[in-house]
Amino acid sequence: MTEEQWPEFPCEDPTATELDDWLRVWNASLKGLDVEALLRGQTPPSLISVSRATDLTDYVELTAAEEPDVTKRLRHNAAVKKAKRDEENRREAHAADC
Repeated sequence: MTEEQWPEFPCEDPTATELDDWLRVWNASLKGLDVEALLRGQTPPSLISVSRATDLTDYVELTAAEEPDVTKRLRHNAAVKKAKRDEENRREAHAADC
């Protein structure tokens, strides 16, 4: 939101309507942010994917004996490698922020 869109506080002693109108703009602007979660001491929704680990224990690469179709095996193994890289990047990012 730009400076022009933020309304100035009405006056020293605003009427109920003036105050309500001013608060409505601020509440609408803050609704899309993580402010509420931060004030409650919770992990903000935008950071949950970074803060929670993904268990990849059972997500393993396939061998030729397990999947004879080379294309399917390569796609699966590439997805496993990507998931493990993503999880390692998540761990590093989370450790850097803590």
